[in-house]
Amino acid sequence: MPIPLSNPPREQNVQLRMGSNNAVKIFVNGKLIFFREEYHHGMVMDQYIAPCQLKAGKNEILLKVCQNEQDQPWAQKWSFQVRLCDELGGAVAFKVVPAQDKTPR
Repeated sequence: MPIPLSNPPREQNVQLRMGSNNAVKIFVNGKLIFFREEYHHGMVMDQYIAPCQLKAGKNEILLKVCQNEQDQPWAQKWSFQVRLCDELGGAVAFKVVPAQDKTPR
């Protein structure tokens, strides 16, 4: 499920900096902005940097962490870290907005 977030009421260039030992895809507002199909490698802080633009108001970020079909115990490690930054790696203020439940009742 995409994570809705709210940023200042203006467009803003940002970077999504992340690391993962798995394959990853990042979508911002439904648009694929980054992918890396590489499995079973190390993870370090800011391993990948994906520049993007947030629109004024609400935005949605979806991070997809993928694994291949290997079933050995060593291949089952899933992990990731992600942060929203300016071009120098500084923090960008944002607020996570709870997703609305769209389940029919």
